[in-house]
Amino acid sequence: MQSLKFSFLKSIAPLLFFANLAVVFSFWLSVSLRVSNLLISLGTLAGLLAAYFALWQLLLIGRVAWIERFWGHDKLSRIHHFLGITTVSVIFFHPILLVLGYSIDSGEAPLSHFLGLLSDYKYILALIAYLLLLSIVFISLWIIRKHLKYEIWYFIHIALYLAIILAFIHQKSGRDFITDLRALYWQALFYLTLANIIYYRFLKPLWQSLNCAFQVVEVKKENDDVVSIIIGGENLEKLEAKAGQFMIFRFLAKNFWRETHPFSLSEAPSGGRLRITIKGIGDFTKKISNLPLGTRVLVEGPLGLFIPERSNKKSSLLIAGGIGITPLRSIFEEFAKTGHAVDLIYSARAERDFVLKNELNLLSNPNAKVHYIETDKTGILTSDIIKKMIPDIIERDVFLCGPPLMMKSVISELKKVGVSKRFIYFERFQLG
Repeated sequence: MQSLKFSFLKSIAPLLFFANLAVVFSFWLSVSLRVSNLLISLGTLAGLLAAYFALWQLLLIGRVAWIERFWGHDKLSRIHHFLGITTVSVIFFHPILLVLGYSIDSGEAPLSHFLGLLSDYKYILALIAYLLLLSIVFISLWIIRKHLKYEIWYFIHIALYLAIILAFIHQKSGRDFITDLRALYWQALFYLTLANIIYYRFLKPLWQSLNCAFQVVEVKKENDDVVSIIIGGENLEKLEAKAGQFMIFRFLAKNFWRETHPFSLSEAPSGGRLRITIKGIGDFTKKISNLPLGTRVLVEGPLGLFIPERSNKKSSLLIAGGIGITPLRSIFEEFAKTGHAVDLIYSARAERDFVLKNELNLLSNPNAKVHYIETDKTGILTSDIIKKMIPDIIERDVFLCGPPLMMKSVISELKKVGVSKRFIYFERFQLG
């Protein structure tokens, strides 16, 4: 029954997407029937689709609970990436087709017609929105390729809000959607999307942080590169956080407050505190050990579906690479508590790189075992190594977290021993 309910709630977002998409096409058909110029008709369709897809882009990156809770941040990020490419494809042709179509009807040169439109401020706003949306997509792709800082990505996506607002102003005053029900429909879509973003992205995290009074109570050095931050507060049980999930943190201290970052919970939530374990890789994480005690924290989440409840089999295998141990440590703890049979394979370059090893050893029992792999000695994790350690691997589901290249390699090795991708769960912190 729970699975059926989950499937129904998960289907709400795609049903809304395709139902409203059908409405968008019906609007286009009602307009295109009055238009003899094919270029104008196609340009109108491109504009409608671009506006509609852009609103969904906001919902996909807005940490909207009724979507994220059932699809997970990782999958939504991939959908967001695909839809972004689709959006920029249709919006690219929108003004080109319309300018060509209307210039043919008027007998005017396309450039003259385009420059004439810019005498109206609404078309200037539309041009700014057009250039912003195109720039956001191409810059985002560049950021992914160059692995630039999270905060750069964050501010780039703030520009998406501005672009969509400008596009809405343009569309609201369009030739075809001024006085009838279609105008009310577009306004309803825009304002409902805006309400979701304001609530889930800003109001809910602010209220949650004030209600829980999050603050840093301990900064513990795990090794030369890794520290754990323990965050205390009030009413933390109301968060309903689960092992394996992550949250987005803003530390309200000097040199920290400007940036937000996602970190996995590195111990199963107990209601009394939250713990994150961070490796110093970038500028922000390298200075995290200097975080003052008592620092107040703004927290979004919990987020993600990388949770023990996804297990569909009687036993599980967890595979961690490097600092990817953080969510798996909390999942291992949860499985060990509940008696679910589990093995954890933890791979790192050398002995010194095994983070939280003492805790894992204390948590282990005959039903929850830990296997350590030093890749400097054994090489990368292969199907032969996995099969030797876990002979019944085909009867387990697998939770995987680590560096992207490591995860890609391990997934390939798991397939060699017959593990279906359907039973491989993994978390990638893709931006956007």
